[in-house]
Amino acid sequence: MKKCWDSEPNKRPTAEDLIECFKKMRSQYYSNYDRVQVPENEVIIQNHPLSCYTSRKFNYSKELNEILKSSESSESLEHCRVNEVDYLYPVRGSV
Repeated sequence: MKKCWDSEPNKRPTAEDLIECFKKMRSQYYSNYDRVQVPENEVIIQNHPLSCYTSRKFNYSKELNEILKSSESSESLEHCRVNEVDYLYPVRGSV
């Protein structure tokens, strides 16, 4: 690289010289790349020994039906209002 900065143009490398230099550098890079040993990754995730990792179906329908039938839940639902949106504002940059 320092040769390219020489004040005398005759001492600077030609484009062909640079191409050859880059080819050598690339060849050395790939030969070294193949020799680099990558360490094996260690397992970071540790499962709790007492936990259960089997998928299973939960059946809450009976409990949910009882809650929905109760008078407390139906009264609380009567007081709920849906928020109304009067104006829609466009997202900046979407138009």
